[in-house]
Amino acid sequence: MKYFLLIISLWLSSLQAAELVFDPPTPVVSVGQRLTLSVSGASGEVTWSAGKGQILGSGTQVTYIAPEGVGPDRVTAFDEAENDGVVKITVSNQTISRENAQWEVFTDRRWITALLLSEDGRTLWVGTSGGLEQRDAKTGELQKVFLNTDGLPSNWVTSLLSDGQGGVWIGLLVDFRGGGNEGTGGGLVHRSGLGEWTVYNTENSKLPDNWIQSLLSDGQGGLWIGTNSGLAHLTGLGEWTIYYPKNSGLPSDQIYSLLSDGQGGIWVGTVFGGLAHLTESGEWTVYDQENSDLPNNTIRSLLSDGQGGLWIGTLQEDGYGGWIGGGLVHWNRSDEWTGYQQENSGLPDDTVNSLLSDGKGGLWIGTTGGLAHQSSTGEWLSDNQENSGLPDNEVNSLVSDGQGGLWIGTTGGLAHQSSTGEWLSDNQENSGLPDNEVNSLLNDGQGGLWIGSSGGGLAHWSGPGEWISYYLKNSGLPDNWVDSLLSDGKGGLWIGTDGGLAHLTGTGEWTVYYQENWRPSDEITSSDNIASLVSDGQDGLWIGTSLGLAHLSGSGEWTAYNQKNSRLPDNEVNSLISDGQSGLWIGTGEGGLAHLSKLDKWTIYNEENSELPDNGVTSLLSDVQGGLWMGTWGGGLAHLTGLGEWTVYNTENSGLPGNYIVSLLSDGQGGLWVGTGYGGLAYLTGSGEWTVYNTENSKLLGNEVHSLLSDGQGGLWIGTNSGLAHLTFSRKTALCSQAQIDDQTCQDLQQGQRAAILIAGGGAETNNSLWGTTQTITNRFYQTFYRRGFDHNEIYYLSSDQWTDFNGDGLNDRIVDAPTEPRSITLDDVKQALEWAKQRGQLTQPLYFFFMDHGGDGRLMLSSSQELTASDFKALLDDYQTVTGNAVVVILEACHSGSFLQTLQAPKRAIISSAKGDELAYFIENRGFSYFLADYLLQGRNFHEAFGLATQAQSKLSGHNLDLTGAIERGQLTSQTPQLDDTHDGLYTSDDGQWLQTVYINGNFQTADSTLAVENLTTSTTLQAGQPLTLKVKATTVSGHVKSVWAIVHPPKMDFLRDIHGTPISPYPRLNFVPTGQENVWQTTWQETLYNGNYDITIHAQDHDNNEAHGDESIKITVTNGINPPATANVQLQLGQTRYQRGEQFTAKLIENLNWGYDLYAAVVMPDGQFLTFKKLNEPGLSDQPNHWLAPRQQNEPLTVIDLTLPESLSTGEYCLYGILSPQDQPPLEIQPSWKWEKQCFEIF
Repeated sequence: MKYFLLIISLWLSSLQAAELVFDPPTPVVSVGQRLTLSVSGASGEVTWSAGKGQILGSGTQVTYIAPEGVGPDRVTAFDEAENDGVVKITVSNQTISRENAQWEVFTDRRWITALLLSEDGRTLWVGTSGGLEQRDAKTGELQKVFLNTDGLPSNWVTSLLSDGQGGVWIGLLVDFRGGGNEGTGGGLVHRSGLGEWTVYNTENSKLPDNWIQSLLSDGQGGLWIGTNSGLAHLTGLGEWTIYYPKNSGLPSDQIYSLLSDGQGGIWVGTVFGGLAHLTESGEWTVYDQENSDLPNNTIRSLLSDGQGGLWIGTLQEDGYGGWIGGGLVHWNRSDEWTGYQQENSGLPDDTVNSLLSDGKGGLWIGTTGGLAHQSSTGEWLSDNQENSGLPDNEVNSLVSDGQGGLWIGTTGGLAHQSSTGEWLSDNQENSGLPDNEVNSLLNDGQGGLWIGSSGGGLAHWSGPGEWISYYLKNSGLPDNWVDSLLSDGKGGLWIGTDGGLAHLTGTGEWTVYYQENWRPSDEITSSDNIASLVSDGQDGLWIGTSLGLAHLSGSGEWTAYNQKNSRLPDNEVNSLISDGQSGLWIGTGEGGLAHLSKLDKWTIYNEENSELPDNGVTSLLSDVQGGLWMGTWGGGLAHLTGLGEWTVYNTENSGLPGNYIVSLLSDGQGGLWVGTGYGGLAYLTGSGEWTVYNTENSKLLGNEVHSLLSDGQGGLWIGTNSGLAHLTFSRKTALCSQAQIDDQTCQDLQQGQRAAILIAGGGAETNNSLWGTTQTITNRFYQTFYRRGFDHNEIYYLSSDQWTDFNGDGLNDRIVDAPTEPRSITLDDVKQALEWAKQRGQLTQPLYFFFMDHGGDGRLMLSSSQELTASDFKALLDDYQTVTGNAVVVILEACHSGSFLQTLQAPKRAIISSAKGDELAYFIENRGFSYFLADYLLQGRNFHEAFGLATQAQSKLSGHNLDLTGAIERGQLTSQTPQLDDTHDGLYTSDDGQWLQTVYINGNFQTADSTLAVENLTTSTTLQAGQPLTLKVKATTVSGHVKSVWAIVHPPKMDFLRDIHGTPISPYPRLNFVPTGQENVWQTTWQETLYNGNYDITIHAQDHDNNEAHGDESIKITVTNGINPPATANVQLQLGQTRYQRGEQFTAKLIENLNWGYDLYAAVVMPDGQFLTFKKLNEPGLSDQPNHWLAPRQQNEPLTVIDLTLPESLSTGEYCLYGILSPQDQPPLEIQPSWKWEKQCFEIF
């Protein structure tokens, strides 16, 4: 009976016991180094024990000393109430090296300031408050992001303009966040079509001001530049002319907007000066409130009405230094003015930010209250956040998508409205940051991050794309300037702002404390400006303000300290830190450093009584050995040991890049991170060596480093004046922290030797249609190796393009090893890569070698002029293996890549090819066999299993090509059979794969999330021609979120196309889905039900980590009562007659069929043999320059390409009209045999 009662007692005790919570939750420490560990939730005395390391101290906070060997260790803690817990500590040998630095940067790019569609209609340039984006104009997919670390002087883009040659002009805003009256950055930037940057500013040119408001082409290779201090004209020859009110008729030197008058002159919208017109001959006319019916003298936006008149968006002062809307005005050539405001029109707001013609005589109007449309007949429609897909009601910029739709830039992100009214809003994966100036950072204890900003409020980041913002209007936050953050130890948060102290509980309840809350008398005051917070270790907290120090006890009692009632040396308290013994270190603005012991004893350190280099102490950090690091404002960095010894570091005696220190952080390895005010980020090793990261030599966004925070896995978060950055140096420690990684695998990760060579071949030339796919798949392999524990210095990347983004955030990851400058890859580069591999020595797993691009029988295309033959490749591999004895796994993604198996076969060598020797390799949406292979390897599959699964995925992808029109008739194989040989016989047989079953990248563990799933909610059906179909899917994932969903439509017939290198082109129609508002449900509308036959629709999804999945079954649609598709693509011309007289009306139309995969060229060959191609209706390009059609196209519908009166000056003779379908993205004059075309000639007399 006693035994039974004991069991019951123990069982009840176990039910009542709770698990202790450790901080940090996933600690990482270097061998032999110290780490502070603490627990919360303990009751009574806490007992600690370590498996391999040592524990120093007692209580709820102790010091852990790591052992000398790498690998995991475990520390156990339990209290008197039998609450216990175990924390896994990763003991690492990670080194901080610039070569292995991996930067992830975040800027607030939600504020869209400017939009530009490229001349060829394929690129959408997006100017934001956090950098310049390059997007696919058809899908909106982010391709690249350019920041101040890439060539921009600053990140706030104000205006964009095409240079007409594939490049772009960029106007920038001056950044005043660093303080001072002049600001930094700004100016005018030109990025050429080749990616070369040229910066114009007030120092190196005649630009009158670095604050650029507007840009306008002069139509002759030059441009007009509207600045905050005058109007500038830069000719195509580089000559400058500057217009001020003093030297011209310009009424104001602040230029807001510019517009061509169509006759060589310009319209100039100014601030306070009204509207000015400068004719081609140099005459000025000014319209303002005094001499016209212009309602306001500040002109925000301008647009031609197409009839010689103007649409004008105006602003007026609000009386408080800001602006309010002045409404929309129309002026015609008869000098008649018509005003539109909310009261007399359908305008949703009187602030008109942007104007755009709808191409049909109507007008799009972007306002602060939403998007408005006025039709040619005067009817108004309005879109806002409530009735449309607009992400924000403040519409700043508008541009046509060239297909009858509209791109819309708002303060809350980018949106697209299609010609059929469908909305697509970009969720801006990288842009939930509330403001680009980051003041404070705090771990949330669950892998997420709290971020305090200057003016943008508070944000919580819980993973890629997972952002929540708190600000004045949507929460209990008392002020949007958040200076300090502190965990309350109970899942909640203390928030120090410029307007008081806030507490947010774990359940979402807010409490705000203002100055009067802690003012016991009129003589003892503190401030609502909270600069620093620290726990007192007893459920209370210390609060540093601009007017003194305050203490809030766990029971709610307030105590204030200032110069009048205590020995506090200065009332401005910048920084606080516990001394570990219930006392407090206090850094002040001008009074030096103070220490308040638990016995209320004060000790003061300043320039007079100590070696403190400056009395402005901005930051404090414990050295974990009883000493203290101090950052000062102007005096550099100081260290005070527990024995009272001082060491001072400054720009003169050390590698410190600046003497203004803002933030400090231990690296957990005996070193120190130092954030400076103007010099960037510095790292001081335990042995005294310095490394500096700044905007010039790294991806650090700003040289003012306001806040530093450990990510708990060997990396750090960096808050700057220009955005947030996450800097890591290895994935090994993060992988070791995972529960599924066993101890042996962790040790192998940190001690093993490994190497991988990746070659993105073919070259980045414009005529290499495969280059985008090559980069995508090669980068996917890089991501696979990196995420599975390869450091950057263990991967050698060959690419002719220095810009490479392997993690999908649009930013240049700077991972290309060679060539070091943009040029084609040579055979010598491949030799150098294998020399590098030799230097890696003996490996603990095979050397991995991947190649991707064009291929032929026994040859791989390194560039347009150089090949890697099978015999050369074999010699290089033989030499490598002879020297090192290492095994090799070769993966080849190219047409005819199977032809390499016989030549390359050798012992300890596996060859994987994407196709047989006589087969082509197929890709859809930049996906192919090797992309699938990389995905399965990333999940943690062995090479043999990944090969089998990738083969199945490729079979499903390329199976649709069996029906491509003309492929079989021409004897072209459309099947694709990947090959594998690891038995060194040069053949793929059933015996192959036994060795590769044992080969995993860095071990048998899972990394990628494989829970992404797609469920079709639309069933197969039959439709009448012209009947639209709503497609719905359910896309889910266990962790993170679904980023995008799309469908690939396989029509009943489609031409088999190849590029100039013979590689297949498979541009199937794509449909983008949008969230419905219903949980996990996405939808789109398919309207191209024209041709009779069977359509196959496959649904695909991608999550936040770029993992992909597709529906198990495709949706099969049968269309009837339409038109039967022709045997092949064709184009038919329609001319009314064969002879025309000058002065007569001339109309030319054409009809396309099965035009998928083709660019359309509408060309006229003139009597003298020169030709013109038309980009839009009546819009020819330059003579003898092929320009494809940019306006909307529809299958089997007449398209008018020319409709005009023939000029009397036109030469007489025979003209020939051509309608040409040429393979997409290929140089048309180099691929004429692949044309589908028709020609009709006519005479003009």
